[in-house]
Amino acid sequence: MAITLDSQEIEAFFQQKKTLVLTTLRKDGSPVSVPMWFIYQDGCIHMHSLKSGAKVRNALREPRVCVVVEAGDAWKELKGVAIQGRCSVIEDPEQIARFDAAYNRKYAGLKRPEHLLPERIRNHYAGPWVILKVTPDKVRTWDNGKIRLTPDGSGR
Repeated sequence: MAITLDSQEIEAFFQQKKTLVLTTLRKDGSPVSVPMWFIYQDGCIHMHSLKSGAKVRNALREPRVCVVVEAGDAWKELKGVAIQGRCSVIEDPEQIARFDAAYNRKYAGLKRPEHLLPERIRNHYAGPWVILKVTPDKVRTWDNGKIRLTPDGSGR
């Protein structure tokens, strides 16, 4: 029995979920993972970052990345998507504006109003910003809710 998600299920899952974990590679090859807000457009994951951010430097040096979006607490609820792919850094203002519009729709009401942030935080996030675009090479999905267990619990 397949417990994978099809493309429509993946898209619906990404619309529901707010946070993914992005893993990039440091200069020494060690992985570093960070939670990120994201949008899913045109079959790719998009996130924004300060241009000066370590994840941007990592992606420019080594574009191989992994992102994971998951849900569920009990075993039968576990669902997720793991994408291994290539991360590109986008600085084009038109693409950034398209991303911003979708991002602002998805996260409306969740962001803290800028005027309430301490000045040092506002200064830190003053920009410039870029988009990190992850183009999938390999996608793995799972949805344990699709497994039908037999009375003995074997799942066969």
